[in-house]
Amino acid sequence: MDPLERKILQDRDALNRVEQPEVEAIWEGVRQGLEEPRKLRARRWWMVAAAAILLLLSMNVFLLWEKGGESEPALSLADVSPELAVKEREFQRLISEKESAISKEELPKAEFAALFHELEILEDLNAEYRKELPVYGNNERLINTLIRYYELKILILEQIENEIIKKKYNESPGPIY
Repeated sequence: MDPLERKILQDRDALNRVEQPEVEAIWEGVRQGLEEPRKLRARRWWMVAAAAILLLLSMNVFLLWEKGGESEPALSLADVSPELAVKEREFQRLISEKESAISKEELPKAEFAALFHELEILEDLNAEYRKELPVYGNNERLINTLIRYYELKILILEQIENEIIKKKYNESPGPIY
């Protein structure tokens, strides 16, 4: 016989005598267990609220800090040299003329969405390159890139003008034969 079986047989009488549990004590323990999670839930709720407020405040501080760096005025080609200033003014005058001619027209944005998207990309790139002007200054490649920005913008605006002219031509009634 196994030692465990022998022990069980020897203590069988003691094992058969089981106490009856106090039902009221059991229910009291259950009640206490239910009350504790309420307190914990309330405490957790306050912790979550505090964490959310802290997160929002830190995000606001971060965004304000980020915007603070962008508030500096961007340099232009005019800041690099007087010759470039003349060139830049001429480009800006041409762009201004083309934009005013285009803005007078009723443009269906959907038809010209690709060209407007190209203009947006071009503007974003230009802003990035202008941020590099204070660092690199009179760098020939950077200056050529900024001049190329003006040339490309004029080309895109001319393309929009040509599309408008083409559309007007196609919509106008032709001669009757």
